[in-house]
Amino acid sequence: MFLLMDQMQSAALSVPGNIAEGFGRRHPKDKARFYAFAKGSADELTDYLILCRDKGYWKDNEKIQSKLEEVCRMLTRLIDLTLGAS
Repeated sequence: MFLLMDQMQSAALSVPGNIAEGFGRRHPKDKARFYAFAKGSADELTDYLILCRDKGYWKDNEKIQSKLEEVCRMLTRLIDLTLGAS
């Protein structure tokens, strides 16, 4: 359980860190690459939340899962906009 908490913290911290790093990049492909890293970390965190629920560690995490799904949708849209897709 402690290893899982460590992994969750790492993934959660990686999301804003990669967004910030992407924002600082000059070229759209570089920006999108870091935004994709952030999306991957958010997806990873989503999987960990599902695992926590299934193992009974944190049964009532639907609200945070819903917020995280919203973040994933926003990151997908940010990547698309950065690369010029509509």
